[in-house]
Amino acid sequence: MSIVYLNGEYMPMEEAHISPMDRGFLFGDGIYEVVPSYAGKLVGFKPHLDRMQDGLDAIEIQLKVDQAQWREIADQLIAKNGGGNLGIYFHVSRGADSKRAHAYPENIDPTLFAFAFEIPPAPNPPKATRRPIRSLLPKICAGSVVISSPRPCSATSCITSRDMPQAIQKHCFTISTANSPKPLPATCLSSRTA
Repeated sequence: MSIVYLNGEYMPMEEAHISPMDRGFLFGDGIYEVVPSYAGKLVGFKPHLDRMQDGLDAIEIQLKVDQAQWREIADQLIAKNGGGNLGIYFHVSRGADSKRAHAYPENIDPTLFAFAFEIPPAPNPPKATRRPIRSLLPKICAGSVVISSPRPCSATSCITSRDMPQAIQKHCFTISTANSPKPLPATCLSSRTA
């Protein structure tokens, strides 16, 4: 049985119901985030929740839930769903209104939904294949894409598009191009090995 969180309550998934007038359902008006948990330990919790809060702020969903409360929800979902390797899915929509309108209403309560789902074990490449980012980027190029890893790594390198897929598959990066004045959002596709 899968236990979920919906608007302050834990319940079996079959009992969770969201209004068909919820703006998340009608318009996709919401933000979600997934945080991996291996053997009950959340990975990257703060950066994931910071990113979710940035998204909520950007679309002006006012939410009175802090990271400690989100962590408690995640910890409860892990415990109530047997632990192990779980992804914790958080979803916040603007909420349900009594009528459908494109302009979003004020003074409605956001819908908070979270659930846990099984994920594969954490990637753990053999030590012989673990290399610092600098060794993945052998060619310094004169132009196109700048890849810079976030903290705690400090490497910044310019790589060719031919080298990019391997680098992106194994690391988290901020990407900017010569034609783009602002960096694109950080890309996290797998665990860092540096």
